[in-house]
Amino acid sequence: FYNFFSAPGISLNVKTEDAAFTLHGGKLAVDGSFITEAHLVAGAGFCPPEAPSSKCAGAYKKHLNVSYRASELTEQNAGFTYLRGTCGGGKPFEGGIAFTRRCEDVLVQSHFSSANITVRGWTFVLRGNHVYDRLSGPRHRLDVSISAADGAAARSLPHGIVTHRQLFSDASGADISRLELSSRHRRAELLLRLAAPRSHRHLP
Repeated sequence: FYNFFSAPGISLNVKTEDAAFTLHGGKLAVDGSFITEAHLVAGAGFCPPEAPSSKCAGAYKKHLNVSYRASELTEQNAGFTYLRGTCGGGKPFEGGIAFTRRCEDVLVQSHFSSANITVRGWTFVLRGNHVYDRLSGPRHRLDVSISAADGAAARSLPHGIVTHRQLFSDASGADISRLELSSRHRRAELLLRLAAPRSHRHLP
């Protein structure tokens, strides 16, 4: 597992798996890797200063944990349980093809094989897809899209493989910046290795 994106109150970790597949109609064999799991942890709802500590989880009212596992997708590239998570101490939830769950100021939505998670100006889109022309390894992969609006990138100065420079407003001064990240050919050496799916402790 690797840390993919970190900002105050938000962390996205991913799992990569080795795969072999072909390109150009089978003329080129590739040994690469794909993102196959994504695990997001986010503080949900700011806790007012006057609130008792028993009602809060640090600076937030709750913590949201949500995971997308591409292995839960079917041959039709869909599924009902590829999303699983918790909101605070509530009952665990799971969803897939058509699902919506709000946890304070965090919104989780899914349609068919895509999941959208929006939190305080950040939008994370996790798209499940087949591993086409597969020889070995996982049958499904995840592609990740991250966008920042309302000055979120400038306020947060994110790190992980996604840097502040990559997510800052473009030269035209647009208020929305976007980074599309395909899991294909992603080099794991660029990521911070973690001990567990939702861990914040880096391994050497």
